Amino acid sequence: MRCAIFAFIASTPLVAQPADQWRRARVLTARTSHAMAFDVARERVVLFGGEDPGQMDDTWEWDGDAWIAHSPRISPSARQAHAMAYDATRGQIVVPSAAPWLYGASVPAVATDAGRGCGAANRVPRLAGNVPFLGNLNLTFDVADAAPQAPCAIVLGGQVGALELAPGCTLRVAMPWITASVLTNQHGFASVRASVPLAVALRGRVFFAQAVVADPAASAGLALSNARKFVIGD
Repeated sequence: MRCAIFAFIASTPLVAQPADQWRRARVLTARTSHAMAFDVARERVVLFGGEDPGQMDDTWEWDGDAWIAHSPRISPSARQAHAMAYDATRGQIVVPSAAPWLYGASVPAVATDAGRGCGAANRVPRLAGNVPFLGNLNLTFDVADAAPQAPCAIVLGGQVGALELAPGCTLRVAMPWITASVLTNQHGFASVRASVPLAVALRGRVFFAQAVVADPAASAGLALSNARKFVIGD
């Protein structure tokens, strides 16, 4: 028959260990009024802050075997008797404040160029905008320097492509799954808004975008913007 032992360190119950696997647990600095939450996604307890006797701003994780000190590049200010909880929607630990602090698995939201555009001799559309972070309700795709008062489509797809529509003019979005059509204004500008759901499953997903604009002065009557590569992040 096997039995198990439990330890209790810094007000935190530790996981059970078989009786034949005694080990010396790492003890945290004595403190009170700290906050802890269990990170379900990463399967560990996160501890932040506390008082001993002044307010503390350190971060620790218990992984079921040992306490490990972490030094995030950015973290909340020192505090005690604060709230902290796991947000199952985001899959991260949250410390509430005017602008909530998030801690846990994360991926930077990124938007970078992924290919040149093409068009008339003095007019090549340019695609720009912001980054696709989870929960972004105002993801922007801005087209500038296009033909004025012209039909324009923003093409989105999950794969990079190489479909040559005319010499030196390549559509770099393969298997598009969304196409948003708009009309450029008198200055050759158009903008499309989209939203990124607050869904953890989308974290790290990559997609591509490119604008296609009708332009009689361009080869084959079409101009393409630069392609953009996006990574959905936090």
